[in-house]
Amino acid sequence: MDYIIQDLNAYISKDQYKSFLVVSNSLERMNTSWQFLSLRPKEKILENKRKWWKYAYLALLEQRVKPYSWSRIKKVRKNFKQYVETYKNIVLKPNNTEPNNVTNTFKASIKIEGLIMEGANAEELLSPIVSSEHLSDSPAYFFKAELEKMPENSLSPYKLGVVMDSVEILYNKQSLTEITKFFDLQIDTPTFLYNFVETRPSKIENFCRNKLEERWDLSLNIKVPYVVIPESGCFLK
Repeated sequence: MDYIIQDLNAYISKDQYKSFLVVSNSLERMNTSWQFLSLRPKEKILENKRKWWKYAYLALLEQRVKPYSWSRIKKVRKNFKQYVETYKNIVLKPNNTEPNNVTNTFKASIKIEGLIMEGANAEELLSPIVSSEHLSDSPAYFFKAELEKMPENSLSPYKLGVVMDSVEILYNKQSLTEITKFFDLQIDTPTFLYNFVETRPSKIENFCRNKLEERWDLSLNIKVPYVVIPESGCFLK
């Protein structure tokens, strides 16, 4: 698989955003309902209250009690042992060519030429909030990632390569205030940005440590993004 994203524009209105939330909530409720569809009465609630009370009891029993029954515990334990054996086989024999559904190889990549997010300032003029650099020594792609399972001539189960150029994050008070209003976010924007930037290195470090423990082959060339905070809270390039 090879994905190349050259130009992607996305627009969303407040009404569309609210509709997405409603649809997401409906799908979540439907997914929960489907789990107990075989138990659901065909009659309406007022037509047979007794069956609906029984339905609520059986659904609760299935969701909260039966998962902890001895038969369920034995099944989970059996699946866990199979998973452990399969994972050990992948790690110890990464280039095993015997046909099975687990050890099939694949390679996927994604490339993004550039990134820019704009917001309106107090004068209703668009100004960049997040943008990738385009310098003389910048790579052809702002972001490039390749993931390969069972790479050739390697003992690692996975190989991951990531290249990301530097990103400029420009603090625009007006734009970020409008974004928080749009998504109904109850946050302190400067504090949120500070905490977000502060926690990224540790999250990347934890990710790398976990993958190295799993014997992944990692090749990361990621430039650290930088944040520009104008004294006036707004800045036009």
